[in-house]
Amino acid sequence: MKEIIVHGKELSDVNKNWQEHCLYNQILHNSEFISKEENGYSIYQYKDKKFKIKFGSYTDRQDSNIINILPFTYFNIYNLEKLNDGKNWLPLIISGEKVYPVDLLNILGTDSLPSYSYHNIENMITEFKDFTFYTDQLDLESHEYKNEFLLTNTLYFWNRVLNMTLAYLYADLLDNIKFEYKFGFTINRQTRQRSELAKKLLKKEYCYVSQLKDPYVEEWWSIDSNIKINDISDETPFFNLYKTKFFFQFDMFEQNLDMFFKIYFNYEIHIVDETWAGYDCNFKSVNISEKLLIPIFLNRPFITTHIYPLKFLDKAFSVGKHPFYNEIEKISANVEKIDFFIEEFNKNYEDNTKKCREYTNKIRNEIVFKLKNENSLLEKIL
Repeated sequence: MKEIIVHGKELSDVNKNWQEHCLYNQILHNSEFISKEENGYSIYQYKDKKFKIKFGSYTDRQDSNIINILPFTYFNIYNLEKLNDGKNWLPLIISGEKVYPVDLLNILGTDSLPSYSYHNIENMITEFKDFTFYTDQLDLESHEYKNEFLLTNTLYFWNRVLNMTLAYLYADLLDNIKFEYKFGFTINRQTRQRSELAKKLLKKEYCYVSQLKDPYVEEWWSIDSNIKINDISDETPFFNLYKTKFFFQFDMFEQNLDMFFKIYFNYEIHIVDETWAGYDCNFKSVNISEKLLIPIFLNRPFITTHIYPLKFLDKAFSVGKHPFYNEIEKISANVEKIDFFIEEFNKNYEDNTKKCREYTNKIRNEIVFKLKNENSLLEKIL
């Protein structure tokens, strides 16, 4: 029987309340609890395979059946010598960030790599290049790192951080709404491309354009005087999302909850500008975020400003290409071309929207099926 040890902080406390830990559903979804043992292990079953798992500390046992899972948040408590000890280590990196330096170096150069001070993923991966990493990154092309993509575990991560379940449940409400605007473009974090595209879309009466007044940014400014400002600390009680914190546990969810109650009912088609959409690059490895997942769980038609999210969906699922895959491939990261594409799309709005809606529905159905029946990590390691 396989033994799995998940390494983390405050291990004894975690073992007492394992089902309340943030990694519980992310690692064990769709498996069945069988029994608990005195040595801290619990026995679970996934499909026809039983396995033992615990939150535990480093073990000296030489046993090929032991899989030591090391979540990225705990990389800094293990040194290079320990990870190179020949044990069966499994680095688990589901962070919502782009982690492989190969693409970032091509885009930004070595002096401009983003620095995530709490785990420094890029340096860690470079140091441990011989390991196979289990991640939320899907390879579109081969590269120098060994990567295993975990679809369902990634989706459970995003549900924990930004509650995809709420989007799934909210979808039925949107089916009964007559939208005031055709297209919607919402900005939480400013980038050059987002700012330029927002200014162009504001000139179209059929586009809804909003910008979050980010409470965590010290120097904030409005992109345009005509843009709709989304302020989660509005003086009006219902619109002040700080007054609704009993709904959630994570600070980031304030922004997400705000979108559901104040924004999504205004427009039909989502214009998705994913995290790295501002870079005209053929990425070798890609990840997606709530920017794409929320419209899918909402069951709303969408278009993207870069081809890489559509490449992700095309490879991860079996429903075929987005109906405007070829057109979007030609306009990636080019604001002028994106703007023109939206104008052309609008000329045959009803038919084009129907095609996008049918595509979203197929993707959503496959995602929901996988979430209810599969576990990507356990499929690979048991």
